[in-house]
Amino acid sequence: MAIVEDIRDRFQDNLHRARTLVGAYETGTGKGKGRRSVRHTDLFRAAVVLLHATSEDLLRSLCEWKMPGANPEAFGDVPLVGTRGKTRFGLSELAAFRGKTVDEIITKSICGFLERSSFNHPGDLKDALEKIGVDPRLVGLHAPNSRQS
Repeated sequence: MAIVEDIRDRFQDNLHRARTLVGAYETGTGKGKGRRSVRHTDLFRAAVVLLHATSEDLLRSLCEWKMPGANPEAFGDVPLVGTRGKTRFGLSELAAFRGKTVDEIITKSICGFLERSSFNHPGDLKDALEKIGVDPRLVGLHAPNSRQS
């Protein structure tokens, strides 16, 4: 279970880093009347950006771990690695994988796909969760009404 521990540890480390930034924001100068300085609020913005990156890293890591063993339907939008996103390929493209197992090719393709993936909307999150076998309705409980898909 080293994979699970690595994912959990990285997630917890990143959350701690974000909390440290928020703590610095809260205890820093600028309390009182008026707006805080841009430099001061940069701490808070940095925490928000780090939290978003942390959530994307968590989801990407879970997908990288779980997708290779998922149902084939989960691979519908995952292109074969090295084919630049083409949906059709021939033996010339497959020749590049001589000596590799199908599992290795699937895993490499998924990793390549995830490197270019982002999860910015509830629909992105739902799609990713569905691919790894988690009920996507869990997101609906927290998604804004403006964009549910």
